[in-house]
Parts: sequence; structure tokens; C-alpha cells
Amino acid sequence: MLIFACRSPRPGWQGMFTGLLQLTVWVLVGTLAAVTLITTVPLAAAASGFAPPSAANCLISAAAGAASLVLFIAAKVAMPSEVK
Repeated sequence: MLIFACRSPRPGWQGMFTGLLQLTVWVLVGTLAAVTLITTVPLAAAASGFAPPSAANCLISAAAGAASLVLFIAAKVAMPSEVK
């Protein structure tokens, strides 16, 4: 998600998902599908050497990601860069 926050020179949430190229959307969807497959399907997890994460690990990861996104957006608002 931090990649999308870095895309826009505007501070705030407005530019995160606007103007995405079709390729960007496909890469995002493909990556999320692959990670979901590898971490939730036991046969795929075993074939790739991954152990399915616990629900607690998933929640901790999601909370850490959301917190880092909020901190990044706050820093971007606090220290705006020059828009060319």
C-alpha cells in the first residue's frame, strides 16, 4: 500500500488510487492472489515450503501495515514536497 501512497505528489489519501494504469491493477491483483493461494491452500503452501499463518499473525501484519500507511500519509501532509 505504501507504493500507492508514494505515487501521488499530493498529500493525503486522494491520490492513492486515482490514475492507476491497467498493468498496475493486474500486478496488484496477481500478487494478492498468489500470496492468498500460497498462504491459505495447504497443498500450495507445502509445495512452496510455507506454513499457513495464524489468524493472529494476519491481524498483526494488517495492523502494522495500516499503522505504517497512516504514519507515511501524516508525514507526507506535514512535509509537503513541491509539485512540478
